[in-house]
Amino acid sequence: MTKDDFKFDINAKKVRFTDKDLIESLEAYARLKNNEYFSTVEYNKWDKKIAGAETFCDRFGSWNKALRIIGIEGGRERKYKPEELVENLE
Repeated sequence: MTKDDFKFDINAKKVRFTDKDLIESLEAYARLKNNEYFSTVEYNKWDKKIAGAETFCDRFGSWNKALRIIGIEGGRERKYKPEELVENLE
């Protein structure tokens, strides 16, 4: 393929992954980590991932929510209630 062979198509379909595809990718990486918590940074370094961690956050609401779907708990949510923030400061 040469540069002259490339044609940009603005109407081309985006590659989309089903929830099942994403979950299967998470499960595959989780097996490598003995089904223990792993971070977005760790997952993004994996060369066999089908999508970046941000895709999971967008699709499932957060990284931790995506991991909970496959039975992994841990990490910390980065969304806090105002009362929790004040309590933390006190």
